[in-house]
Amino acid sequence: MRGAGPGAFAVEPDLCIALDVTFAHTPDASKEQTVLPGGGPAIGIGPVLDRTFSKRLTELAETQHIPHQFEILSGSTSTTADKLQTVRAGVPTALISLPLRYMHSASELVDLTDIRAAASLLTAFLQDLEGGASHA
Repeated sequence: MRGAGPGAFAVEPDLCIALDVTFAHTPDASKEQTVLPGGGPAIGIGPVLDRTFSKRLTELAETQHIPHQFEILSGSTSTTADKLQTVRAGVPTALISLPLRYMHSASELVDLTDIRAAASLLTAFLQDLEGGASHA
């Protein structure tokens, strides 16, 4: 996370998408605080993320039939999105997270379908930008 702020400061981005992982459901984890592995990438929804940007990602996922789910964040995201959204005068920032089981262990697991869906969502967003659409 330390390099995200200075890197974005130097680049002066118009918008940012942070890609990270989030806790996937396991038998010993709370369903309210995790997302489903195999359910698609989680689009972050929270106070430090740009609501319009998250909504646009959701619309693209729905129109392109890309599996997705939501991660509701009540405060900080604990990802580079926290740093990116405060660069210079502020940068509209979204967060896409892959469900990950056994985070911070020697046997982390992700579902390949979630990786493919995240790639499809990013591709759809970039094509949407190329077509002249705004994120807003």
